[in-house]
Amino acid sequence: MKPRTEVIDHQVVNSIAQLASALKPGDIFRKVNSKTRYSFDELRLDEEKIRCRNMETGAPELLYYNSPVLKLVII
Repeated sequence: MKPRTEVIDHQVVNSIAQLASALKPGDIFRKVNSKTRYSFDELRLDEEKIRCRNMETGAPELLYYNSPVLKLVII
């Protein structure tokens, strides 16, 4: 699956790492083809993962850095 290109603050985003670097703790995002929302906690560059919380279950999750691009949810 080819990552989808997103534009955030006039910057092209092709990976989770790029998106996560634009997020602040507590920002809400979702996967491109999913309705599940996540609350961003931190980017772990050394582990190539981002730490977040699944807002439906409340469980903490680690998402791989090279997964398809995530997208901010505007509330």
